Amino acid sequence: MGSSFSPYNDRPLACGEVSGINCLESWRDLLFIGRKDGSLSIFKETANVGNPGCPFVWKPHSVKRLGQQIFQLAVSLDRSLLFCLTEEGVSLFSLPQLLMKGQAGGTRGSTCFAWDDSTNQLAVAVKKRIIIYNYDGLEFVYKREIVAAEPPVALHILSGTVFISTKSEYSAALPSGNVVELGSAQEGPYGFAACGKEVLVCLGKDISIVDQNGKVLATKSASWSNNPSIMVVSGLHLVALVPGGIEVQLLAPRTALKLSQEIKMKDFTVLCAMHRPEGGVFLGSATTGQIVCLLPLPKIKQAEQLLKAGAFEDALEVSRQIPDSQKTVQTDLDSRIRLAYGRHLLSEQRYEEAMLNLGMSSYSDPLEILRSFPFLVPETLAQKTALGTSELAQFPSSEEEMSKIVAILTPYLLSYRSRLAAGAVEGGATAATAAHVFGSPSIGTLIDTALLNAFLLLPDNGALLQFIQRANDIDLETGSTALENAGRYAELVALYKAHNRHAAALEVLEKLILRPDTLQMGAKGAAIELTGLPGVWAAIQYLSSHEPRDFSLISSHAKWILKQDPEAGIEMFVRLYPEVNPSVVLPILSSFGPELAASYLSKIVDEAGAEERMFHQDLAVLYLQDNRGHEKLRDLILSSDYLNFDALLRLLPPKGLWEVRAAIYERLGRHLDALRILYHNLGSLALAEAYCDRVIAKHRPSRNLFSNVPKMPQNPPLPGQEPAYALLVQIMLEEDDKTRPGTYCVKDYGPDDHIWKQIAELLSRKRDALNPLTSLSLLPKDVPLSSCIHLLEGAMRGMNEEKRKTKILANLYRARHLTAMCESTDVQQKAITINQEKACWICHKRLSGKKGWVSALVHLPGGSIAHYSCYKSQVSATN
Repeated sequence: MGSSFSPYNDRPLACGEVSGINCLESWRDLLFIGRKDGSLSIFKETANVGNPGCPFVWKPHSVKRLGQQIFQLAVSLDRSLLFCLTEEGVSLFSLPQLLMKGQAGGTRGSTCFAWDDSTNQLAVAVKKRIIIYNYDGLEFVYKREIVAAEPPVALHILSGTVFISTKSEYSAALPSGNVVELGSAQEGPYGFAACGKEVLVCLGKDISIVDQNGKVLATKSASWSNNPSIMVVSGLHLVALVPGGIEVQLLAPRTALKLSQEIKMKDFTVLCAMHRPEGGVFLGSATTGQIVCLLPLPKIKQAEQLLKAGAFEDALEVSRQIPDSQKTVQTDLDSRIRLAYGRHLLSEQRYEEAMLNLGMSSYSDPLEILRSFPFLVPETLAQKTALGTSELAQFPSSEEEMSKIVAILTPYLLSYRSRLAAGAVEGGATAATAAHVFGSPSIGTLIDTALLNAFLLLPDNGALLQFIQRANDIDLETGSTALENAGRYAELVALYKAHNRHAAALEVLEKLILRPDTLQMGAKGAAIELTGLPGVWAAIQYLSSHEPRDFSLISSHAKWILKQDPEAGIEMFVRLYPEVNPSVVLPILSSFGPELAASYLSKIVDEAGAEERMFHQDLAVLYLQDNRGHEKLRDLILSSDYLNFDALLRLLPPKGLWEVRAAIYERLGRHLDALRILYHNLGSLALAEAYCDRVIAKHRPSRNLFSNVPKMPQNPPLPGQEPAYALLVQIMLEEDDKTRPGTYCVKDYGPDDHIWKQIAELLSRKRDALNPLTSLSLLPKDVPLSSCIHLLEGAMRGMNEEKRKTKILANLYRARHLTAMCESTDVQQKAITINQEKACWICHKRLSGKKGWVSALVHLPGGSIAHYSCYKSQVSATN
């Protein structure tokens, strides 16, 4: 496994040779070498022109004498400072000038130190004492002191916590003063490695991860080949110096795979990390004086290695570190990693994670998923499309397990289906890949049919019906069989409709409503609500909505719909208007009786109005044929202007339908015949009286609603008023002529007959419509006064009422006249003061001329004054 994981170039890059190497440290493009003779050698990075394989090298730059011997170096990346430990103690230099900025007091003879950029604190070990300083930019200020059990050999400080390594143990001294034991140093001290806000403690071949509070977060096996002497963090890797060379491991591996790279290198004793994002390390040999650097491979190659090794999550993590300048390559690599990772997760039956990764890969396609889950595609369809089966094919043992898998697969298939419909692949797939994925003519059928089967395995929440109602490529034969076997007849109807199989869809509805016992399976889901009348309305909705209109299909199913629910059937034909002409519909409805046809035609007439005037006569005939429609016929005759009344009159039977006949006579203006029917044939004075009122109302002029001035009453009768009631009185005094059947003659009533009282009462009730003198003239002269008392009393009361109204009206006019006179007097007596500054409201010139005042002025209602000539000109212009 180590050979397949090689993140670092195993060929070290030689930097040069320096004798007496004690320690190394790097900063930007500089490498600092602390030597045993007290000198600090500096190497500088330079471009290596003409060698693409090695674009830069380090060459000696300068040497600076700092003391008798340099034991340790450290840099502050935030402050650009260099810390140097010599026999004189810890000194501080600015970078890159290497100017001395200060020295920590009391650090002579110290063995090691540590610097923390986050808190600006320095920890120095002097024998068993560990002194903590704060650096304020000018000097080191003593803060506190810690006493260790043994002299420390390595220190690290993080957020105020000092990590101490002695020859026998590791510990952490907290800012509070408490000391936490971290473990035994076993065969020797190996120091610490900083990793953000955590510290890595090397316990032989194990590594403990400790936070800033001294808490051990985790302990894991590093699987070093030998105990390391130095360990540093470089980029995404942990690099350790072991006897015989260095070993490289992932800093935070996400898989259980033991991935490690071993690079054989002899005699190297010191190691430091390059402080750059891509990583890299410097190595130095105290015996040979050789200095080399090891550089990591490009992130793309590292990710490829991890992908090949099966460390998919680590490969994705490395892929994220690829710079934006290589975005296209990174996207393609990420897709390949996710495709391989998704397949791996499928093999481990981790379906949710598998779908997440496959969905994010532009190289994945649903055909692979369908091959992996063959239960979603029926065998017949798989053979038809040559789908095949994957070596990762899953065969769930129970329906419950299937449902869990389907709940995970469905969103992915829907997402891919959306991309297929949009005609583009997300994720940057190549043109060849896109053509392969979308070029198959059967892929849409496979996906949609698989989705149908997937929805059938899930609890019914209406999603399947919504899916089928939209445009889809479901295989009709396979899909209809699956839906029928599941009892999902509502979805089956929608599927037939989507494929323009309207006859089959309506046949399913008819069986569901009329013959549910003939269905293969009991209705389930939405189909349960389609039994009975709701199903009839569903059939109506179907026939009303699908286009183009197929009248043969409509007529073939209209009969059972009308038989089940006549009102619903009528509503269906009304919805189909005007695409389906009423002349085509009426024969169908008439076969069930005139009442259905009449109900349909009345709705069409109400909706269309004058547009369908030709059907008014047909509607009247249908009402005439329907024994329950005579009252509607009468209302139609009185309201419609598009009837042939003479033709209707000829269709009436000789006797009966008196109200209909009277209505026709009324529209023909034959008032005498109409009143005779109402009074003699129907024996109703009330109907005859209402008839007269209706006739009078038609001739009465409408009142002017915009006039505020009350109108004086008109004593003379209006045209058409007297004849109506005169005819009624005439008819009341008639009787059948026995000598000539069907005719009437005047009956000779005695002066004391009750008819005169009845007529008088009628005329009294209608005193507002009839002149009292005219009413009296209709009665014989020898009628007793007692019979006319009601007429006379009513006439007197009416005249008194009119007289009272006239007086009130006269008083109102008089009051208005007085008010107007008072207002006029006030205006005329109003005094207006005019001085030389007053100007004409119209011409804006002064009212007074050079020779004196202008005599002709006009005082306007608003209080303004104008020249009379100006006012007159303005009025003329306005007119």
